[in-house]
Amino acid sequence: MEAQPERAPRAAFISARIWNDGTTDLTDVVARIGDFAEGTAGIYPSRIHTENLNIQGPLPGGAFALTHVGGTMGLADATRTFPSIPAGEYIPVYWLVTYPDLDVNDKSVTGNIKPNDDLYLFYDIWVQAEEGSTVRNADIRRRATMRSCIAAMANKIFPNTANKVPQEYQNLLQKFAPEWSNIQNDGTAGTSVVTEGIWYDLGNVNKGFDNTGDLVPDQNAWLQPVGNPKLFDPSAFRLARTYALIIVKLKGGGEKVITARDQLYFSNLPDNTGVVGLVRYDFLPLKSNATSTMTPYQMAASGFDNEKYNGDYGASVGTLTSPDTPVSLDKTVDRGSAVAGDTLNYTIDFTNDGVEGIGNPALGIPLVVQEAIPANTTYLGGSAAAGNILPAGVNAYNIFYSTDGGVSWSATEPANAADVTNIQWWLTEKFAAAASGTVTFSVEIDDPLSDVALIRNTAGLSFGNTTPFLEDDAITLITGTLVISGTVFEDTGVGTGGVYGDGIINGTEPGIENVSVSLYFDANGSGTLDADDVLVATVDSGANGTYSFGSLPAGDYLVVVDANDSDIPTGYTATNATTRSVTITSANS
Repeated sequence: MEAQPERAPRAAFISARIWNDGTTDLTDVVARIGDFAEGTAGIYPSRIHTENLNIQGPLPGGAFALTHVGGTMGLADATRTFPSIPAGEYIPVYWLVTYPDLDVNDKSVTGNIKPNDDLYLFYDIWVQAEEGSTVRNADIRRRATMRSCIAAMANKIFPNTANKVPQEYQNLLQKFAPEWSNIQNDGTAGTSVVTEGIWYDLGNVNKGFDNTGDLVPDQNAWLQPVGNPKLFDPSAFRLARTYALIIVKLKGGGEKVITARDQLYFSNLPDNTGVVGLVRYDFLPLKSNATSTMTPYQMAASGFDNEKYNGDYGASVGTLTSPDTPVSLDKTVDRGSAVAGDTLNYTIDFTNDGVEGIGNPALGIPLVVQEAIPANTTYLGGSAAAGNILPAGVNAYNIFYSTDGGVSWSATEPANAADVTNIQWWLTEKFAAAASGTVTFSVEIDDPLSDVALIRNTAGLSFGNTTPFLEDDAITLITGTLVISGTVFEDTGVGTGGVYGDGIINGTEPGIENVSVSLYFDANGSGTLDADDVLVATVDSGANGTYSFGSLPAGDYLVVVDANDSDIPTGYTATNATTRSVTITSANS
C-alpha cells in the first residue's frame, strides 16, 4: 500500500569506511561523494529513467539524482579531509542524502509491483591520499533503487514492550523496556551527543528484495537515524560513529547475536522468527546553540520482493541540542595602523574554559584554527610554523596550506609563499578542558596600495574542515594623507547674518565645544552605521566646535555626533543628521 507522504522517510546516511590497508600511515586524505566522472562533490550522477518514461524528474530533460544535504555548509559538506589514517586502521564517514519518492507530477517513482521499472540512481565515493611520496587513489560507484515499501506500524520502538527480547539480554543491559535516549556528554560544540534506540522490534525478517542481483532475496535490515531531512542539520551535528547489536531468534531455536560498528545495513540474516536489537548513534556537535530533531526509521525484509518500514520515526524520540560554547577565541595584530609595505604579525589565542575536552582527532574531527590571508597582503613564508604554543596534552599542530581559497590543501608550504591563500592548524589530540593554545603568522601589506582603508583579518575555530563555530577578527587601519573635518555648532541664528534652524553655519553662530564625535569606516558603503563598520577614532570638538580626523586613506566614512553628550546645551535638538556619510578622495579631502 502507499505510505503517507509525510510519514515516509526521504533521507538516509550513506556511509563509507576509508581503510588504510598498507603498512605506512596515509596523510593528506580527502574523501568526496558525488559524481566522480564529473569531479563534482555533492552533485550526484543524474539520469533519465528510460525504464519508465512516464515519470519525470526535476532536472533538465526530466532526469533524477540524489540530493546532498549539507545544512549551512551546502555542497562543501560532501568533501571531508583528514590529516592521516594510521596503517591498518580506518575512518568512518557519513553523508546525508535525500532520495525521490515522487516525480514532478506527484507520481510514484517506484512504478509497478515488480522492480523492473523502479527508479534507480547512482552515487560515487572517491578518496585521495599520500603514502609517503606516492599518491594513492580509490573510487567506487554504488546503485540505489527506489522501491515501494509498506508502512508497518508494529515494527518500531514505542509502544512495543521488550517481551520479544530474550530475558538474558534484558538482564545483561539492565534494559527491560524499549527506550530512546539523547544523552549529552556536555553537548557543547566539539563534545558529543549519544543517541540510543534500545529494543527495536524488526519483526520477522524474511526474504525481501534482491539488491545484489544474485537472484536470492537479501533478508536484510536497515537502521537509519534521520528520515525527515527538514528537521535535521548535518552541519550542526556530525554523525561520527554508529554501533548496533542485533539479536536474531533462529527458527531452529536459540539466537544469533550480531554486533557491528559503523554499519547500518545488514543482509543475509539467517532464517528467523523475529529480530530485535539496539542501535547507537554518536553525534559530534559542530555549532553552538543548535537544535535538530531525530527521525529514526528501519526497513526490513517482509516476504518475497517486499520490504516494510516503521512509519512512526521512533515515536517522538526527541531533539539534539548544543549549548553555548565555553571556548574563547582572541585574534590580535601588532599594528593598529600601518602603511604599504609594513609587516603585520597576527596572534590567535584560544582557550577551553569548559569541563570536557573537545574534538575527536581519531575520527578526523579535531579542533582546527582557520585563517584566510587578508586581501591586499602577502603571506610571509614560514611564519605559520613559528611562535606557536601547543595546548597541554597536544603533541603537534598539523599545518595545512591552500593556494586556491580553501578548495584543496597540502601539508607542505608552497615554494612560493606568496601563493598561500588559507592556513589551517589541526590539533593532533583532543583540546583538553582548561587548556589554551596559540598560533601565529605574518603578512606584508602590498606596496603600492591604493584606495584601501583597512586590513581586516578573521580567524575561526572549527572541527575538521567545517564552518567555524567561533570567529574573531583584527583590524589594521591604513595611514593616508586625507582629512575629514567639521563643526558642531548652535544653529540658533544668533550673530550677524545667522538663520535659525537651517542646518547650516551662517553668520556668527557659535560652535559647541567638548562634544564627542566619532569617525567610522563604512565597510559596506551603505551610508548607515552597521555592525561591520569600523571605529577609526573619537575626538571632542574644540573651543570653536571644530573637529578633525587626519591621516586617512580614500574611502567611505561615517561621522557620528553624540546627540546625548552632556555638553550640548539643555533643550537643544539636532537640525542636521547626527550621522553623516562622507566619501573622500584625493580631490575632496
